[in-house]
Parts: sequence; structure tokens; C-alpha cells
Amino acid sequence: MKYNNYIFKFFNVLGIHKYAFLLILSSCTTSYNVKHSFNSIPHQKKPDYSLTNNWAALPFEDDYADFVPNSSLKNAQDSSEIDVFFVHPTTFFDRKTPEWNANVNHTSINYLTDYWAIKHQASVFNNVGKIYAPRYRQAHIKSYYNLDVGGREAILFAYEDVKRAFEYYLEHYNKGRPFIIASHSQGTTHASFLIRDYIDKTNLRDQLVAAYLIGMSVQKDEFATIKPCLTENQSNCFLSWQSYKDGITPSDHFDAYRKNAFVINPITWTTEEGFSSLKDHKGLLMSNYKTVYKNALRVRLNKETNILWIEKPNIPLSILRGMKNFHIADYNLYWFDIRKNVSDRTQNFLNNKKGAN
Repeated sequence: MKYNNYIFKFFNVLGIHKYAFLLILSSCTTSYNVKHSFNSIPHQKKPDYSLTNNWAALPFEDDYADFVPNSSLKNAQDSSEIDVFFVHPTTFFDRKTPEWNANVNHTSINYLTDYWAIKHQASVFNNVGKIYAPRYRQAHIKSYYNLDVGGREAILFAYEDVKRAFEYYLEHYNKGRPFIIASHSQGTTHASFLIRDYIDKTNLRDQLVAAYLIGMSVQKDEFATIKPCLTENQSNCFLSWQSYKDGITPSDHFDAYRKNAFVINPITWTTEEGFSSLKDHKGLLMSNYKTVYKNALRVRLNKETNILWIEKPNIPLSILRGMKNFHIADYNLYWFDIRKNVSDRTQNFLNNKKGAN
């Protein structure tokens, strides 16, 4: 896909990186190459998770998960008492490719994964946990719009990699430590599967601080024993949200699933319907990974559609002020709110664990 460099420059001025621009454009259309069936396309070799290059982030490697926006924040992975297993969102958007699943060695796909998802999303957790984020043969974005003609198979194929990565993490890295499951978009599809298959109804539930399952609908009763987080310090639970402009009700093929979804306000950390206060917003992080705006958002739940509605951000001219679907910014909008909540929730978990011993 070709884009004019002047357009990229324009969007950079407005405060959004060109790769985020690709995500925006990719989310606006379902026109992709679906002429080839899933089984007609040769599959790339499965990644070997004993090799560090098959991980987008590892706590003992230098990577984008180590970043912090300013010197007042600390990357505390070296001293962390818990782990974070992060499953990145879709970064495979090529409109012309016949392939359903990405090659984990694809340079530009990996750069987008690292620069956007790992740097802007996974790094929010580096104040509390050692971050493990696998590369996987992710499903192409078209998979979600073409579930019946190859998409479902592509998503499940991608999950097999995530599952093997999690198994490798448990065997070689975890060593019985508490952990957070975190994800966005396609990553949330796979993270939900992981919780269902490995954590729900198992002893691993006791090690789960919480699951931050962002950017996709997660049913209130998705799991048998892992319940929604109803308070800011609750543990062994999950939380989720999807962000849209106030008044926008998305109409797509996820609507039926969204009706029973759990959504929490990531500023108040409650399920109350009223708008949060500007003074309670701890800060959004812009795409340059440097500019921060505090007290910039008022957010409320729409319990009819189970989505998060955002008033026009109280910030200078930016593309964020004109967006209707804030999917790509589900972490950035509340970056400092998430970071504080993760810290508080983790500390409460550790305190309770020590008190029980």
C-alpha cells in the first residue's frame, strides 16, 4: 500500500505516527484479497520460542517494552516481582497479499509490532512486571471480516503459536511467579483463549493478578472462575473496554457479541454510567511517545452497547479530536491511568499474598 509522504508528515504534525495512520485506514474498510482459501496458502514455519528473535519483548533483552516517556518514570523490570505476558494486536494489513497469516520474520510487520504495540502498549506495564511478548503468525486483519471463508481458521492457526509461546513461558521463565495477562485487539482474542484453556479452572488462577483484555468484547461470563474486575484493586479477574466518540454506536458484525460484554471505565475503574471527571484523568500519551496531556478526557459507559464513550479530548489540535473510533488508542488515551492502576492492583495482590502466608 502506497501513501504520500506529505500525508505522513501532516499526520505527524497532528500528533499521530504514520503507522497509526495505517491502522486507521485499515480499520475503515473490509476490502482485502480473499480470493484464496486458507488451506490453499502454504504456511510459514512455526516459530521456535527458545530463540529470542521470536519474542517482541523479553525482560533480559533490550527492546521497546523497556521504554518510558520521560525520566520521571522507571522501567522496573529488573526488580519486578511479577511477570506480564502481553499478546500484541494485528499489525498485518497488506491489502494485496493472498496470505492469511504473517511471517514472524517479516521486517516491516515486526517493526510495526515493536514500534507501536510494544512501545505504546506493553511498556505501560514495565513499572510492575517483567514483560514477555511473543511474535506469532498473526491472522491478517481481513480474517475478522471473513470468518466463514478462511478467517476463523487463520485466527485459530495464530492462536496455536500464542499457546505454544505461553507454554514455553510457563516452563522456562515463570517459575511460579504471579503474572498479568495483557492484550489488545487480535491479541485479546488469543489472550481470552489462553485464560479459558490454561488459567480458568486451574491452579494458575491463583497466580493471575489480573487480565487486561482491551479492544475486543469479552463476555461477562466468558470464563467459569475468572470474573470481571469490579473494583480498582480486585485481583484474579479480568477487565476490558472499547473506546468510541461520545454518541457513536458502532454497527458491525460484533454487535450481537457486544451485548453481554463487560466494560469498565479506565479512569474511575468502576462500571458506573456517569461521565468521569476531567480532574481524575491521569494522562494520555501521544503517538510521539513524549507528549502527555493530563485532565484531558471525560469518559462514560454506554451500557446498551457496552462500549466506552469519550467526549472530545481537551487537548490542542490533534487527529484525536476528530476521531470516532478510538480503537488504536485504547491504551494511549489512558496510559497513565492504566500504569497507576496496574501498580495499585499488583501491590494489593502482593500484600494479600504476603498476608496469607
